[in-house]
Amino acid sequence: MAGIFFFIGPHCNNTFPHPFPAEFFFPLLQQTLPTPIAAAPLTLDSPLLTRGFSFLAGRLHAEGEDVTLIVIGGVLNAMHFESRQFTGDVDFLSTLLNPAQTAVIDEVKRVVRRTIGDGRIPRCWLNDDAVFHTSSPGVMAIVAREAREQNTRSFREPGLKILAAPWSFCLCTKLVRIGTPNQKPYDVADTVDYLRANDRRHQYNPVEKYVVEQWAAQYRLQGVTVS
Repeated sequence: MAGIFFFIGPHCNNTFPHPFPAEFFFPLLQQTLPTPIAAAPLTLDSPLLTRGFSFLAGRLHAEGEDVTLIVIGGVLNAMHFESRQFTGDVDFLSTLLNPAQTAVIDEVKRVVRRTIGDGRIPRCWLNDDAVFHTSSPGVMAIVAREAREQNTRSFREPGLKILAAPWSFCLCTKLVRIGTPNQKPYDVADTVDYLRANDRRHQYNPVEKYVVEQWAAQYRLQGVTVS
């Protein structure tokens, strides 16, 4: 079994041996954490997201653009890991776009909402809320560089490439929320996806706690506690 470290959030005092097998991680962690808050309705599945991305890719390609969007959150769990059937939106890093690209994306996301999805596409289905997790242009540059080095593609057509944010960044942003009143029902399962992805990226060597703490410091994320 692939070994992964066991982490604890700011309101969790339980510790477990290291490395801790992922197969046991989910039920035990659920027992140690407070009841998560209700999540917003999740309506975007992988086929619907693919249709939206294809529409966007076609428009960008027609405008002579070739855009890379670095995404984080449930879109990865739905499209890459296929561990969730639905997500609520697509969070991407907008500061990597020029004004012309931003204008096309803003227009297309409105058209997509009106024309496909049978009313299942929310108004802000494609948004730059991911910038909330990046406190400075320096952090944004680190995330962008690492995403390109990792090169995990969730979608690719002429005009548009969807890259996953680095798994280390995805993991740390989840750790900030786990164990707090802002925790969502799917956060634990999503975190296991990121832990396993980090395991694979490190040739199944357990990720030591000091490494996670270094990641969090690099991304300037506070509230990540590892034991």
